[in-house]
Amino acid sequence: MSWRWRAQCAGLDPERWCDRTRVSPWHRLHCAVLCPVQTDCAMDALETEADGVIRAGVLCDRTTKAARIRTERELIDVLTRRGVSR
Repeated sequence: MSWRWRAQCAGLDPERWCDRTRVSPWHRLHCAVLCPVQTDCAMDALETEADGVIRAGVLCDRTTKAARIRTERELIDVLTRRGVSR
């Protein structure tokens, strides 16, 4: 079974998680505390250069260089908090 099916957000409407510019703090915390696959999700988002989606509680945006850098920093922060070195 893929890690994606074990994600807390699997099957949920992503529109409820963000307002197109940021993920709500409640949903970010929900992901950080409850999601058993947040690490896998963050690693996959970095490896595939996810864009225009929410991954590991991070709104992935690669439309500009600054947005790409912010996205990558936030995803790396997720991994660091989980004790994973990239």
